[in-house]
Amino acid sequence: MRFYAVNQIKKFFTEYGLSDKISMYNAYNDMTTQKPDLSCLPEVDNGKGVSPTSDIVDAFAICEYLRTELALRSGIIYLKDLSKHKIECFNACTKEHPQGLLVAPFIEL
Repeated sequence: MRFYAVNQIKKFFTEYGLSDKISMYNAYNDMTTQKPDLSCLPEVDNGKGVSPTSDIVDAFAICEYLRTELALRSGIIYLKDLSKHKIECFNACTKEHPQGLLVAPFIEL
């Protein structure tokens, strides 16, 4: 299990750690990778979001963060090949990860 700071998830997904739900939704829509079609769900048109669309976008962002971390750890991709804001997310020191995310162990239950 892994805990990510909310502002790091936002920064990873949108380039800005204080993004609102509209920015998260727009970043999701701008992605060119395969993703679930949300066109039949309510459109996010306010900063507070709308369920279930905002919840799915947030969950997708977290999964992308984890997927990227696992790819880095297994050598499938390299940190140097990521964008600057994503590199900063993985190198950031927080209370939860004082040495940075990539050296922090996963939480085992």
